[in-house]
Amino acid sequence: MEIITTNSYKGLPINTDESRGLGCISSVLDKYIDMLSYMISAHSKVMQIRFDLHYPLDANIVPDRRHIYYFRNNLIRMLDRQKGSGGHRADPQLTWTEEQGYGGHPHYHFVLLVNGNLFMNYIHLLQNFILPVWQRVLNSNNAGIVDFCNKLGPNGMLIDRNSQLLKQQIEACTFQASYIAKARSKENKLKGTWLAGGTRIPMVENLALFSLS
Repeated sequence: MEIITTNSYKGLPINTDESRGLGCISSVLDKYIDMLSYMISAHSKVMQIRFDLHYPLDANIVPDRRHIYYFRNNLIRMLDRQKGSGGHRADPQLTWTEEQGYGGHPHYHFVLLVNGNLFMNYIHLLQNFILPVWQRVLNSNNAGIVDFCNKLGPNGMLIDRNSQLLKQQIEACTFQASYIAKARSKENKLKGTWLAGGTRIPMVENLALFSLS
């Protein structure tokens, strides 16, 4: 497992602290960059959302790896049903990592990319798709099991391929998304569990992302 401690990766800024030995896992960064490259090539606008999934603190629900796959499949199915004017489809793409908390329950860090021509309101997505799907998977009405990740900075970032600020938008999204690749806290991951997961996307040439001016 390669750990990147410099403040950039493949020409893009990432959230690290070399002086404290805090780095990001390169394989997770690669998954995200491939996903971002595909979405920017496929859609003139892309919406990025960060969120975390947790289990209720009362410990009444036994963690099961199938929960995260049920969540992924149901969320993708719901979003795929959405249609907008001009034939826009959501084309949802997910990348996530699992971390094992000291309390014994895993939690999951997610990045979701969707067609920004269809979705431009990240709160709508969190409240009407992400939260209710996870609640149904766990059979829980606890609203706190989804962290909207908007306490320390902006969420719901938009990349507009026609914007003069395209380079800055891509850099802001990459810096935000690199949090899920952080190596710290993944050392407690249970043996045999996946480090990261994601939807399968067509491979595209991503060098164009790094030559923007």
